[in-house]
Amino acid sequence: EASSKLSPDMFFAENWTGGQWQGMQYGVPAHECYVRRGLNMNKRLIGEAGLDVETPPTTWDELFEWHKTLTKFDAAGNLIQFGIDPYDAEGGTGPGMDGWTIPELWDVAFFDEATGTFNLNDEKLVDAVETCAEFIRYMGADNLQGMRSVEGQGTWGGSFNAEVQALLIEGYWHPGETFKEKPEVSALNVATWVPVPAFRKGDKVQCFSGHVTSLFSEGEHAQEAFPIIEMLQTKAFCDIVFNEIGWLPAVKEYVAQVDGSQYPGLQFYLDSASEFTHSYGGNYIPIGSFMGTKFAQYREQVFRDEVTAKEAMDAFQRDVEAEWEESGWKEKWGTA
Repeated sequence: EASSKLSPDMFFAENWTGGQWQGMQYGVPAHECYVRRGLNMNKRLIGEAGLDVETPPTTWDELFEWHKTLTKFDAAGNLIQFGIDPYDAEGGTGPGMDGWTIPELWDVAFFDEATGTFNLNDEKLVDAVETCAEFIRYMGADNLQGMRSVEGQGTWGGSFNAEVQALLIEGYWHPGETFKEKPEVSALNVATWVPVPAFRKGDKVQCFSGHVTSLFSEGEHAQEAFPIIEMLQTKAFCDIVFNEIGWLPAVKEYVAQVDGSQYPGLQFYLDSASEFTHSYGGNYIPIGSFMGTKFAQYREQVFRDEVTAKEAMDAFQRDVEAEWEESGWKEKWGTA
C-alpha cells in the first residue's frame, strides 16, 4: 500500500490474488507468472502420422485417437514414440501453486474453501482418472517407464525435445525454454487449447498462476528491501528474463507489448489470456503436498489395473480427510 510504483490493477487479477492467503496479501507476483495451460504439438511428427496440426483435437476422445496414431512400437514391442503422457508436466501438477489440471479440465470443485471440505471422489474426477489411464495402458506402463529412464527422455520437455513425444500439456514458458534448449524442435512447436471432456466441448480452459516474491514484515530492513520487488516489475528486468529464457511476469502492460513470434507457439498463450471461456488459479491447501503424493500413487494403481478408478478416488478421499483432521487443519481452518 505504501508503494508508489505498484498497485493491484497493474497485474492480472488471478495472479494478484494468487499471492493471498485467507484474504491477506503475502506476496507480489514476480519472476515467472502468467498462464499455465496449452497443448504443445510437434508439427513434423503430426504431419508424418497423417494428422493435421491445423485441426487439433478438442476433446479427450479425439486426443486419444491422435495418441494411438502417433504411438509407435518396435518389433519387440518396445515404445519408440508416443502421442502424449497425460500426467507429464502441467498435466500432472497439483494441487498447488500451478492449480490442478485434471479437475480444471473436468470442471470439478474439489475443495470448498468456505467449509474446508473435499470432493475428490466426484464421478467426474473418477472419469478423468480412468480416461488418463487409457492413454498409459495403450503405451504400456512399463514401456513408458523404460522410455523415461533413458537420459534426455524424461518429463517436463525432455522427451518432447528428443522428438519421441509429440504432444505435451505445458505452460506459456514452454515455447521460450524449448527455443533455448533445442531450437530445431522449437521451430516445429505449435500450441493450442488443451482438450476437454466431450461434455465440455467448446470450452477454452486457462489457468493463471505463478510465483510471488515476499519479504518478512518483521525483518529489520523490510522497508529498504521492498524496492527490489518493485524493480522485478520493471521493463528493464522483465526484458532480460524474457529474452534469456522466455518467462513472463504478471504485469499486464508488459505482457501486452510482447512479440509472440519471438518463440514459436507463444502467440497462442498471449491470445488465450483474453480468449478463454473458463479460468482457474492456484490451489492453496496446507496439505497440498500430501495430496499430490497420494494422487500420484493412486493414479498409477489405476493405470496398472490394480484398482478401479472409483476405488482409487474413494481411497484418496478417505486418506485426505484423515490427514486433514490429523494435521489439525480441519479444526483450525478459517482461523489460521
